[in-house]
Amino acid sequence: MHPRIALTFLLCLAVVRDVSGMDAAALWADQVQALFDVKCIKCHGPLEQKSGLGLDTLAAVMRGGAEGEVVVPGRPEESRLYLYLDPNSDPHMPPKKQLSDAERARVHAWIRAMILATDPPRGRPLLRSPLSLSP
Repeated sequence: MHPRIALTFLLCLAVVRDVSGMDAAALWADQVQALFDVKCIKCHGPLEQKSGLGLDTLAAVMRGGAEGEVVVPGRPEESRLYLYLDPNSDPHMPPKKQLSDAERARVHAWIRAMILATDPPRGRPLLRSPLSLSP
């Protein structure tokens, strides 16, 4: 690969990765954390963490609960946190008043936005090995 093309490619990857990470972070800060604060913190907050799961901080969410990880970055359909929000799920959360479709969509978008920011499930950078810049 020509060195200029390789360098351009690497720069594009870095920009995409950075923007994606900001999108996921912005979704968490602007929409998802506020949603969890209103709907989930009573049972999964700083005072009580049912099933060992805290939803009050991003670190707590990513740590998971007693049954392990609840978020698979980039894969909401494989993330228990998202799956349990479905009113037909067993178990389903929250147990009494269900989230609206729009609220579930926010959580879905947030988990999906993590795909380019991390390598599921361990949070490694996408670029796994150095690329050769020689022609």
